[in-house]
Amino acid sequence: MTIVVTAGPRLAPANFTVTEGQHMTIVFDNTDDGPHEFQIGAFSVSTGIMQGGQTLTVKFVLNKVGTFIVDRPCPIVLGPAFPPCRSIEGYVTVLSS
Repeated sequence: MTIVVTAGPRLAPANFTVTEGQHMTIVFDNTDDGPHEFQIGAFSVSTGIMQGGQTLTVKFVLNKVGTFIVDRPCPIVLGPAFPPCRSIEGYVTVLSS
């Protein structure tokens, strides 16, 4: 399954539902002027920092059932006294096959 995600100020689509065991391809298209990074931690997926106008493809297997966060780490590190922040951008729901 392939999903094309526009990754500007917000993800579009932000949420999607898929089936366990599927091979997934997500094409992140950063239509914004600034850099962004998106992650799906449950599947160890990260775009790394994408510059404005950059497109990146990630491939992985959906091997867990549940609802998982798609997030964007904050670009500013405040220091060791502050926990890392993130912005929840959407959810991937994986249904049992």
